[in-house]
Amino acid sequence: MTTLAIQINDTNARILENYTKLRNITVTDCINELIAGLHQKEQNEYLAILEQSNCDLREGRTVTKTFAELEAMENA
Repeated sequence: MTTLAIQINDTNARILENYTKLRNITVTDCINELIAGLHQKEQNEYLAILEQSNCDLREGRTVTKTFAELEAMENA
């Protein structure tokens, strides 16, 4: 099990409280949904990078990327 420490300001705390009441879920469930969403976004971005590399290879281009270039693509 991993422990996640987060710090939120008063405004975000009120938003979180209202959201959990509206959805009738716990704060933990809300955070877990957020984490799942982030993992899905990360996975989708990775799959897009792989698809672009596959297209490049099919079109005869050599695919060489440095770690910095890959990170830049992920953060774009």
